[in-house]
Amino acid sequence: MSFQKFEEDDLKDSLVVDKQGYICGYVSGFKVGTNKITASLYGYEVKNTKIPDQDELIKRLYEFAPRKGMLNRKLSTQEFYDWIKESLNLPNNETVKIDHMVKYASDRNIVIPMKTEKVERKVAKGAIDWFCVNKIAFTDLGKCVLLDIALEGKKRGDVSSDKVSFMSTEEVAGKLVIDSEGKIVGSASKFLIGSPPGLSIILKRVVDEQKTFTPENLKRELIPSRFRNEKELLTQIKKDLNLKSIDDYPERAIVIWAKKKKIKFKQDKGNQIEDLMEITVSWDKIAGIHDVALLKEPIESFIEKENEVEMSVS
Repeated sequence: MSFQKFEEDDLKDSLVVDKQGYICGYVSGFKVGTNKITASLYGYEVKNTKIPDQDELIKRLYEFAPRKGMLNRKLSTQEFYDWIKESLNLPNNETVKIDHMVKYASDRNIVIPMKTEKVERKVAKGAIDWFCVNKIAFTDLGKCVLLDIALEGKKRGDVSSDKVSFMSTEEVAGKLVIDSEGKIVGSASKFLIGSPPGLSIILKRVVDEQKTFTPENLKRELIPSRFRNEKELLTQIKKDLNLKSIDDYPERAIVIWAKKKKIKFKQDKGNQIEDLMEITVSWDKIAGIHDVALLKEPIESFIEKENEVEMSVS
């Protein structure tokens, strides 16, 4: 199969899918020999891992924190973080993170509360012969390399024929959809009863989204890094602005307070995936469906058929 020529870096992190719709992994790099090219793959492994419980650790450290004033009151959240910074000799402009609190506790033999959390770990997944590649395509949704062999399927013991078994809506919903050219085009939505049955697909695209300075975005940056919850943030704002109440205009007070404190807000660009349209694909047009759904034709042909159907109905 001949296709466009790429630099090695262009293909790194591409999703690699076999002909049955099983994910083999992602491209991590290439090894070029005299008569052979192989692509190394990586994947992700999810494991239950014990990590520090931040909320419980903060509660525990408050027990060791000094008290303030004649009333012997507990530190405010900002005072608490300032105390941690001072204890660890951190710069004033540094944000206190969980690692700092763990260090403080470890240095003073304070028991660190733990919790179990699923953690994704990057792992090596072997290599593939590059001449098994059938299609390569790039879309807004990602890079994909399609193989012309059932590489991963055989590893998992799937020796099924080319016939694609039916799957319920519960089984197909959310699966990535890739067309015959290797383009990632959207996700599966529903199994459709008919003769033949079909698959409902949501076509998607990525749009750039500019993160703007809003009270909600500001709150997300300050909680829980500097304040445990919104109530603590608003209490601090009320105190700093010397206000009896901010119940009538909390959003405006947050903006005024942020400007007064010269809090810098990160204006990062982000990507947002939006739905374009829903189309129906006849089940006999599905080449394989396991980790992902593979189509037998380019997506453009399905869109054209969908438009023809809509025009005939109208």
